Amino acid sequence: CNMELFELIQTLNTAHGPSGDEGAVREVIAALARPHADEVTADTLGNLIVRKRGSGPKVMLCAHMDEVGVIVTRATDEGFLKFDFVGGVDRRVALGKPVELGPGRVPGVIGMKAIHLLSREDMKKVPKTDALYLDIGASSREEALSMVPLGTCGAFVGPPERFGEGLFKAKAIDDRVGCAVMLELLREKLPMDVTFAFTAQEEVG
Repeated sequence: CNMELFELIQTLNTAHGPSGDEGAVREVIAALARPHADEVTADTLGNLIVRKRGSGPKVMLCAHMDEVGVIVTRATDEGFLKFDFVGGVDRRVALGKPVELGPGRVPGVIGMKAIHLLSREDMKKVPKTDALYLDIGASSREEALSMVPLGTCGAFVGPPERFGEGLFKAKAIDDRVGCAVMLELLREKLPMDVTFAFTAQEEVG
């Protein structure tokens, strides 16, 4: 991965965009696209449509800008937030993952009942989603909901990192890499009329 493309992917990964709540990442992509585009619009579903006019055939290229995440569904009396996953998240790797919730990026972490309170049988099972919670440091239901209202979406936290030989990892690499490649292509002089569609809600189908 060349340095310029890596830095662009880093920029795209700083913005959160769980499915259905892509506003932040859409704004970042739109700002990067505008200097090189003839037209930038968003539709009702939140897809970002970028057009670069040219002669010859008309082509559309697509990459989705959303990512998997969480959505807050209720709060417990103790101040923990119950949630559901947005998109396909493997529950086996969710425990202990940090998240940021809402536009204020309220920090939280995914947890469950302490291991010393689990039965031997429970220790052998992958926990169901309803056994998990988000801890945001609140001590009551009222405090939790004042910080993070019901319906708030959250994204996982994890900046891109280089590792191994020419490899890197990131929380929303699917498909911010595709978005980055389209933004790079948008800068070039193209021999056709191209519409770049940065799409929403792919992770939920």
